[in-house]
Amino acid sequence: MDEETTSAFATNAVLEPIPQSGDFIVRKVDGSNFALNWYEAMKACPANMHLPTIREYANMNQSRGANGILEISQVDPNNVPSGYILITATNPNGIKDNFYYSYKGYQRPVGEPGSGQFLSSSSSDEFPALVYISTGSAGDIGEVFRENRGRANSALCVRDSF
Repeated sequence: MDEETTSAFATNAVLEPIPQSGDFIVRKVDGSNFALNWYEAMKACPANMHLPTIREYANMNQSRGANGILEISQVDPNNVPSGYILITATNPNGIKDNFYYSYKGYQRPVGEPGSGQFLSSSSSDEFPALVYISTGSAGDIGEVFRENRGRANSALCVRDSF
């Protein structure tokens, strides 16, 4: 984190690595999750990292056994497979990203640190003032819901893909 970003929300924030993925959780020096609002979280990740989109959380969990993602074109809206929910999101670059997601089958990695509510960088299409958030351990989407951008939650920083 650069000095400007750190001073924007706290001087005692650190990035704790998640060994299994190479990603980081924004933590307090005492090890507890740092509570950031969406605006702070969008600036909290260092160079070459970013706050994940809700699709990135879903992809992470699909790689860990979740049923995962079905594209809109794959699903009859009158016959959605059991356990799937519709995600209607807009990414920070303004691109709409709608898909169905199911966390069934997800296997949390042993020893993965942290739990709580993790902000995504994706906004809700239906309610643009809200952002998507996931609950669980460092990206475990046990539940997806929308939250006010000003409410404080945990942040995860993931590596940019090249």
